[in-house]
Amino acid sequence: MVKVSRVSINKQRLAQFYDDFWSAIALLETKQEARGFFFDLLTHTERKMLAKRLQVAIMLIEGYDYQKIKSYVRVTDQTIARINNWLNTGAIDLIKIIERLLQLKEKKLVKQIAGKEKFLAGDLLSPAIKDGLEIIARHLKKKAKIKSVLK
Repeated sequence: MVKVSRVSINKQRLAQFYDDFWSAIALLETKQEARGFFFDLLTHTERKMLAKRLQVAIMLIEGYDYQKIKSYVRVTDQTIARINNWLNTGAIDLIKIIERLLQLKEKKLVKQIAGKEKFLAGDLLSPAIKDGLEIIARHLKKKAKIKSVLK
């Protein structure tokens, strides 16, 4: 658990500390720079805590249930409930950033799939392998159609 000093501090001074902190974060230009900054600034436990909180928020926004989040992220129901409460009571900036992150992940996935399609369409595969992949694709489409009709 993260501990804060019990020694009181002037509110104006603390406000200046926060301002410097947010300004420093706003100055980070790349993912590598952000990683280095937080590795230098935070302990392993603090980084892990923040990363797990973010992952819980992402999974809640994606619609995962508590049990799946609990087993995947290894957090308690109370932690999930607290983060869910944040999301439901106006964590507008957190939600906005998570939505951007999900869009970025989706774009990366689309690029990966497009790259694989180019590979499969290229001259790198023999005609027999291409034919086999086409047969598998048709079979999977038929299977998906049957499942959708049965629903």
